[in-house]
Amino acid sequence: MAKRKKNSPTKRRTREHVIADLAVNHIERHVLLCGHTLQRTVHDYGLDAILTTFNGRGEAENGLVWMQVKATDHPDRLKGHDSLAVRVERKHLLFWMGELFPVIVVVYDAIGDRAYWLHV
Repeated sequence: MAKRKKNSPTKRRTREHVIADLAVNHIERHVLLCGHTLQRTVHDYGLDAILTTFNGRGEAENGLVWMQVKATDHPDRLKGHDSLAVRVERKHLLFWMGELFPVIVVVYDAIGDRAYWLHV
C-alpha cells in the first residue's frame, strides 16, 4: 500500500458529519423506544428520514411522517425559554408545507445531547 504524502488532500470526516449522524441516532433511539421505526433516506432532497408508526398491537399504521434533521454545536436559544430559533430557507418551508404527510423538523444540540422538534 502506498504511503500518502503529508500534505496530500484526502477525504475527511468533519465535525458536521459526526453530529449529523449523532442527531439521527438520537432521534432513532427515541422512535425505537416508542415501538416505531425510522428509516434514513438514501438520497436527501430536504427530508432526511421516514418515521413509520405502529399501533399498540404492533400493527403498521397507514401513512408516514417525514423528518428533516439539523444538528449544531451552537444552538440559538431564545432568552428566557427552553426553545431554539432556527433559520430555514423559504423554499424549504414551502416544500415541507406542500407535503401530503406530516413533516417534523428536528434540531439536535450535539453538546447538550438534546433534540428540539416542530411539526411544520
